[in-house]
Amino acid sequence: MAGGAVRAPDAGIRRRTSGLNWRPRRRRNHDTRCRPVDLSGGGDIMDETSSAPAHPSKKCPYCNIYLEINAKRCYSCKKRVGRANRVGIARKPLDWLAYLICILSWAAFGFYVWWAFLRK
Repeated sequence: MAGGAVRAPDAGIRRRTSGLNWRPRRRRNHDTRCRPVDLSGGGDIMDETSSAPAHPSKKCPYCNIYLEINAKRCYSCKKRVGRANRVGIARKPLDWLAYLICILSWAAFGFYVWWAFLRK
């Protein structure tokens, strides 16, 4: 370094003095009141003045794309989505066909074990 001062490699980086005592700054002027919840409709957040959900859209739980609030299927990943929860993410609907196939396969396995090893 011709004619210049030697600089430490981390001289421009600001560091915390201790990691154990560091706390994030508290947010000021945030709303701490509880919002009413519609218990009959599956727990959607309700606006205080109307009976419509507080979120104008919902998020697909599979691909994180914003959808209309009344959409039944995601236009991006083509999967079924349910109602929006309290934070605006759509619920995953129950896949009854997968549960039925699982139960039938366990029943077939149990029958095979009985037929191959337990039958006299």
